[in-house]
Amino acid sequence: MNKINLTRPMVHCRAIGLVFLIFVVSLSLPIRWLENTPLCFIRWMTGFSCPGCGLTRSFVHFFHGNFIQSFSMNILGPLMILWLIYYAFYHALLLKKQGGLSFKFNTKFNKIFSYCFILLFFGQWLFKLFLNSKINF
Repeated sequence: MNKINLTRPMVHCRAIGLVFLIFVVSLSLPIRWLENTPLCFIRWMTGFSCPGCGLTRSFVHFFHGNFIQSFSMNILGPLMILWLIYYAFYHALLLKKQGGLSFKFNTKFNKIFSYCFILLFFGQWLFKLFLNSKINF
């Protein structure tokens, strides 16, 4: 089984590039384009929202300065932006470490942080599903 080698510089460059690409696309999409565009394939097919429903709209509103609207689209959207910044910073430091900079990351913190974020991500989705089922019935 092949494991991803996090000591290879290309892995870190791709991670940083992916975060940069997400931010650039979010900043370049016009808000009015989002109003009538169905972005969630799962919601379009099933009628139920997925855990990521509203993230694209949340990102776009955030990067256009509409922070309240960003939270209303998906409450974890702005938090995910902060997590992506942390993720890019983490990989930038790992890339820099290969150039001779010495530092230590607390991998236990990274795991706990990631697991808490995943729990929040699915928790808010289940809460929205529960809330919508109470309203609809």
